[in-house]
Amino acid sequence: MKNLLTKMSGNNKLNKDAEIAESVILQLAPYDESGLKNLCPKANQVCNKTEASQMLKSGVNVAVIFNGDPDTFVGSHMFGKEIVNGVKTDLRPNDCYLPDGTYREDNIIVGLSVKGNYDASAPCHKSCLAKTGMNVFNQSQLARFNRTKFYLKQRELFLLQIDRELKNLSKRASKRSIKENRHIQAYARLNGLADQRIDKWKIDTKTLFERHPNIQFYDYTKMSWYALAMMSNDKFNDGLAFPNYHVTFSMQGVWDAKTKERLGQ
Repeated sequence: MKNLLTKMSGNNKLNKDAEIAESVILQLAPYDESGLKNLCPKANQVCNKTEASQMLKSGVNVAVIFNGDPDTFVGSHMFGKEIVNGVKTDLRPNDCYLPDGTYREDNIIVGLSVKGNYDASAPCHKSCLAKTGMNVFNQSQLARFNRTKFYLKQRELFLLQIDRELKNLSKRASKRSIKENRHIQAYARLNGLADQRIDKWKIDTKTLFERHPNIQFYDYTKMSWYALAMMSNDKFNDGLAFPNYHVTFSMQGVWDAKTKERLGQ
């Protein structure tokens, strides 16, 4: 089978980080594509505002989609937390740092901006990113279908291939670091469209995080208990379940940048 991981530098939406990182994304078929098994436990969820508030109180960053350009929401607050610009980069672990490289004293809301058609009040599966942009084309859907069938039917072989591709990712980052005489970090986002327990993906009893300590892994999730388990300390540099795995909780819907109320209710 062809590569399971897609280079973000080849994606028009995600190539914004190509200058500073070697990054890949895994895109499996989400909730309702081609009759496959539901890979998103919260796909029927309509609003998770209460859970998002709880996550913020527990020290977890929360991603919120706002209407309008970042200028309309960056620097303001929601739930008492600062809203930062999450549009300029996809590398969510970096949201924990200030521009000078030190950790933030407090967690934040990652402000994202909606583009194109998006049902602000729909359940998660009806407003899924799989139904936007290049994701809607038959070739993209077929590729996701084949990857997901491989994942569901031949899990052991699937993980071995992911493992090999992650090794290649590390090599690319190392080669660039030497060539450019600066550190190029490798990043991997394995829940590109799905919402799976990546911490359960193991080879010889070790997680992918443990097998690839030089790669920074990250995900969005709508599973509040999972976000809390992975980000298990209110200081991001201490006490994490896996030091190289960062999870951002995702709030459902589109929110008004000025009123901070959910649209379409």
